Amino acid sequence: MAGSGSEGGAGDGAGSAGGGAGGAWGAGLGAPPQPSASADAQRETRQPSFRNPVGRTRFGKSRMAFGRNLQTELEPRLAMRFTILTSLLLPAWGLLFGCSADKSQVALTATVQAPELEVQTSSVGADATGQFSLVMALGEYASDATEVKLGSFSIQRDEKDLLSPLGLSGAMFPVSLDVGKRVTLPLTFIESTKPSTGDALCQAPVQIRGTLMDSLSNDHPTVAVSGTFMPSCP
Repeated sequence: MAGSGSEGGAGDGAGSAGGGAGGAWGAGLGAPPQPSASADAQRETRQPSFRNPVGRTRFGKSRMAFGRNLQTELEPRLAMRFTILTSLLLPAWGLLFGCSADKSQVALTATVQAPELEVQTSSVGADATGQFSLVMALGEYASDATEVKLGSFSIQRDEKDLLSPLGLSGAMFPVSLDVGKRVTLPLTFIESTKPSTGDALCQAPVQIRGTLMDSLSNDHPTVAVSGTFMPSCP
């Protein structure tokens, strides 16, 4: 019984000591220590950083700088090459465009205008007398002047010769033609033929068709043709 009493006293003493200690915190030391704001800030600053490594950042900047320098160096060179290429292609393109779109700008062209034909037929023969104007022009973009030679001319119907060749007079050939120039030459002819040919000429409208050769085209034939017209057959 004595031991139980002493144990109880000891327990009470421990409780008193604990109460004293609690009282000591309350009286002398105040509230229990709390985490400070500076500690929270330190933990925040210790969070892992997601910034790019210094080496990678420098590499990216140097690559951008290299790209800008390369573009600065290439732009004048590309502009110069484009200028040279344009200066070389424009004349060729102009010639190609002229040939494909309008031959009259770069080469010789010719037409037969104001054609006339009179046919007199008898039992023994027929006489065909006629005239027309030969209009020739050399394009304003031709590379040089040219000399034009007279080829053969005929009277046709449906692209079939009825009277060929025609003996033309009234102008002297070859004819010199400067770049961008145009000339009109009056030409005449008188032909004797068979009565059947005279009758064929008078049956329906006809046209005059001929060829010219010029030095600029290396004597490549240039066709000159009239519109259809009705011969005079008294």
